[in-house]
Amino acid sequence: MSTSTAEHDSYLVENWDTETLIDYLKEQNLKLDDKKHYDILRNREIVGQDFLDMSKEDFMQTGLEMGPAMRLAKETPTSTSSIV
Repeated sequence: MSTSTAEHDSYLVENWDTETLIDYLKEQNLKLDDKKHYDILRNREIVGQDFLDMSKEDFMQTGLEMGPAMRLAKETPTSTSSIV
């Protein structure tokens, strides 16, 4: 992925609301539970802009266990350029 495409994709993600972010994450087959894991993102009001800057530790501070936190962290641009 080129830098300009990555920047464009990050711009799109940055504008996602919580439900759009969750819909994207569900498509990634991360084996997360809707009530248990995605509700944490909803309750903490995590939107795309927040997600882009989050680390495994940040996800764990929201109340997620290590496994789900690691899977989510792998989806952030600092870990991968496959988003969007």
